[in-house]
Amino acid sequence: MHLGIDAHMVGENETGNETYIKTVLQGLASLQSGHEITVLLQEQYRQHLKDIPFPMAAIDHDSALRRNILTYPRMLKRHDFDLFFATYVAPLWMPCPVVVAVHDISYVHFPEFFPRSVRWMMSTLVPFTIRRAVHVVTLSESTKQDIVNIYSVPEDKITVTYAAISPQFRPLDNLPEREQPYILAVGNLQPRKNLARLMEAYVLLRDWKAIDHQLVIVGQELWFADTIKAAAKSYQEDILFTGYVSEDELVDLYNGADVFVYPSLYEGFGLPPIEAMACGTPVVTSNISSLPEAVGDAALTVDPYDVAAIAAAIQRVLTDEMLQRKLRQKGFDRAALFAPENLARRLLNVFESVIDT
Repeated sequence: MHLGIDAHMVGENETGNETYIKTVLQGLASLQSGHEITVLLQEQYRQHLKDIPFPMAAIDHDSALRRNILTYPRMLKRHDFDLFFATYVAPLWMPCPVVVAVHDISYVHFPEFFPRSVRWMMSTLVPFTIRRAVHVVTLSESTKQDIVNIYSVPEDKITVTYAAISPQFRPLDNLPEREQPYILAVGNLQPRKNLARLMEAYVLLRDWKAIDHQLVIVGQELWFADTIKAAAKSYQEDILFTGYVSEDELVDLYNGADVFVYPSLYEGFGLPPIEAMACGTPVVTSNISSLPEAVGDAALTVDPYDVAAIAAAIQRVLTDEMLQRKLRQKGFDRAALFAPENLARRLLNVFESVIDT
């Protein structure tokens, strides 16, 4: 089988989407399946995949519409792929079967959190792609059921493969000494990540004199970021926005944090809590959408709309050493389930079954 893989997001700091496709490629490389694999990505970002042994086919830095209307149809025909693996949106004209990964459909649940142009593109092109694809993969049972219920897709057309984390996320032995302990949050600055309520919970804890920690928020600014930053009214000097950081920097930040908090309102999987677990950091996260499915019993889960509950969970982790040890050990066990090889094996099963059909 000659498999083409859409990696246009590599180098674009697309966080979850970029992490996903990198771990897919890492896993496929480790399995040595014998299939011919070609990766489509932008030439200037080839070094981001320098450890991936598959041949690369260069694409231009195009808009999503131009890429899927003009660039990809030509490339799919030129390379004579037996199968193409796309993310969210497939080429308008498909000279070979396409399997599509749909990570979530948050634009349906929270349309008000998206700019109008993004909302229109996703709500138009994603269901169009789902109908035309030979198979759909999702990162959670939660997202699979969303697609079944909202788009009336047969369940047997969708396979849950889960996500994977890079082996880079691990405990570190020699951490630099911290000037001040900190609580860590990771997620692009957009309303769905619920960072405003997290900051309200942090202010509660400071007002109660319960903690002396900083709150460190990692993530690039997306839509409505100014509104989110404006929520940091009290203790502004102790709420730090780092912007986008490299993977190496993120590993350091996870390792140095006393607790990781991820109160998102909706996720298709939620990689950051699993990354934090792999680094040995206790996790507090939401009890809705796919997050309970992702973290199992290895995290404290709370109602993300309840500021006091978020604050109480953070305080509980920070003050209960036995709970910290329990979450740390359970977290290591949970994170081990999401190795790139496991993701790649599930995907290969899908690819091979599609080709054999």
